[in-house]
Amino acid sequence: RIADAEPLIPGATLRGKHILVARPAGQATALADAIAQRGGTSLLFASIEIHPIALSPASRAALAALASCYCAIFISANAVEQGLRHVTAWPPHLPALAVGEATASALARSGITQILTPTDGADTDALLRLPALTQVAQRRIVIFRGRGGRELLAQTLRQRGAQVDYVESYERRIPMTDPAPLLHACDNAALHAVCINSSEALDNLFTLAGTHGAACLRRIPLFVSHPRQAQHASALGVNQVVVCAPGEASLVAALETHLATIEPGSEPAGPA
Repeated sequence: RIADAEPLIPGATLRGKHILVARPAGQATALADAIAQRGGTSLLFASIEIHPIALSPASRAALAALASCYCAIFISANAVEQGLRHVTAWPPHLPALAVGEATASALARSGITQILTPTDGADTDALLRLPALTQVAQRRIVIFRGRGGRELLAQTLRQRGAQVDYVESYERRIPMTDPAPLLHACDNAALHAVCINSSEALDNLFTLAGTHGAACLRRIPLFVSHPRQAQHASALGVNQVVVCAPGEASLVAALETHLATIEPGSEPAGPA
């Protein structure tokens, strides 16, 4: 859907800019609001769906042992929302480690008070640099995540001597999003930027857009939240990729900076 812009805001830094936000439904509102507050227009296009799944026996066993854990790690806000649905009472002594500020905010909203998050990044490497995770031999750690996530975090903690278990409470799927609004925007040269927050989201976006739509999207500046996503986008042929610092504020600032040279109302890259 299209998020309405507010073009009459004095000095609006994104006035006349049209930005594709390819995030799961329900997780794009804050960014769309920030864009609208600056006079821009967002096209919201869900490229990933989050589906709850039944807990496996291993996940149920990990939850049963939660009170004996040294810490719990949440790899995303989705892991917080979906994983905590299965927790009757959070052990008050148990610290929760969050990969980034969005995950930390979701934990705080859930009522968890002992929250640790890296200050020098928002990825697995930054998390592993936390002092709390450097000396974990003989410690029991539980990771809340979706099915089929990356293994680097658990592998490294096990190499450090920890016992690591997973609580996998959801899976990511490609949605049945109608591509017509996206293709219409592409055909009418109506997009100045694209925002995604995972490589999987970009893959799904290109799949849903089809050959013609993907060719158009490759010519539009893409804003991502991690160098790994930038590398993936470049491998897919995206012409210009902007890596932003973690957080919505940094993303919006990057949009303002990189789109400032485009005059309001000017046409972005369109179909060849």
